[in-house]
Amino acid sequence: MDWNWAQADWPNFTYDRDALEPLEMAFLRSSGEVVGAVRHIGDEEDKQLRIELLSEEAIKTSEIEGETLDRLSVQSSLRRQFGLATDDRPIRPQERGIAEMMVDVYERWHTPLDEETLFRWHAMLMAGNRHIGIPLPEAMEQSRHRSLQQASSYYNSATRRSGRAARLL
Repeated sequence: MDWNWAQADWPNFTYDRDALEPLEMAFLRSSGEVVGAVRHIGDEEDKQLRIELLSEEAIKTSEIEGETLDRLSVQSSLRRQFGLATDDRPIRPQERGIAEMMVDVYERWHTPLDEETLFRWHAMLMAGNRHIGIPLPEAMEQSRHRSLQQASSYYNSATRRSGRAARLL
């Protein structure tokens, strides 16, 4: 299956409402149960649940990209980002970056997703990464792409390994 942004009709999606309705109803029922349960937990449990959920998402997201992160380091970095008590464990830049991005997503979920936000997240994720030598805007420029849509299509292509931007990495 292709990524969303690699679909021919990106970003103009279509869907079958009738096919999705039973799934949506099941999701809403489950969500209601979770919301009801969360309302009965205390402040400390709420903070721990937030750390668990965000760290799980960060780790799974990184696994998709082939990156293995240390769960305890990600959680420690998330605690630090939220101003919570943490240990003094060493945290690699990748774990710090994904934690910073997850907190940004958590705190700014209601704001529109724009290029500035994507570039900010990219900078967070790539901080300290020696395998990626150039920032996303420069990669787009070097590969002659003028939009994120063009760049994402390029980077999803099997021929990207021989492209100009790929040689810079």
